[in-house]
Amino acid sequence: MNKLRFLIIVASLAMMTVLPLRAQTVTRPLQSKLSRNWEVSVAIGPHLYYGENDWKVRKKSEMIAFPAVDLYMTKWLSRVFGVGLGSTTGRFKGLYQLNPSQLKDHVVTAHFQTPKLYYDKNSEPYGYQWIAEQRGWFTSLYAVAVVDVINLFGGYNPARIYALDAYAGGGLMLGFNAGKLVPGASFNAGLVNRFRISDRFSLMLGLRGAIINDGFDGETYKQEPTEEHRRANHKVDGNAGVTAGITVSF
Repeated sequence: MNKLRFLIIVASLAMMTVLPLRAQTVTRPLQSKLSRNWEVSVAIGPHLYYGENDWKVRKKSEMIAFPAVDLYMTKWLSRVFGVGLGSTTGRFKGLYQLNPSQLKDHVVTAHFQTPKLYYDKNSEPYGYQWIAEQRGWFTSLYAVAVVDVINLFGGYNPARIYALDAYAGGGLMLGFNAGKLVPGASFNAGLVNRFRISDRFSLMLGLRGAIINDGFDGETYKQEPTEEHRRANHKVDGNAGVTAGITVSF
């Protein structure tokens, strides 16, 4: 009974919060022209890539790379839903587990460009003994569906200066490795906070993440030497970042 009362109180408070927002809703339709209701955003910030051996860094801050540049183009189909294209380009930074065949006279052969060994102590109970740094660049291209979270739950209000967009989708990854392209696939999702400063311009703060196929960094869980290590290893790689920039509406 106490649980039922609690649920009734929570539901009542939620209705009291949402109804005033609905009351200020303006039902002005979007302009139907294809050339209208677009947003273009550009942002920059730090990001990190997480693969099989990146957890072996001495400090977690060493996993962070800068810069990553995001470009977004969104076509709003209604006050709530839209579709878009996104692109992220940034530095690739990580660690790569070598075996003795990949190290000869301190010349390293790894997936991405490797400037030097990270350390050479035997940190594992099996044959791999060397960790190398990986450095490079990547580009991610993806298509997404976008939801204006504030308009979805609070209704459209032209006087509102804050917007929160959520998006999800998928696309391709391209890594640049000594003149050749390394392909990959990704599932992308993120949140974009927008603060309107005029009818055309908004400041934006974004948080994004991606799940990437396991072999993009040249390593997969299948390369682990024992079944125990393969079960313990994660089956996908990840990428996450925070960016700040500007959005233009037209």
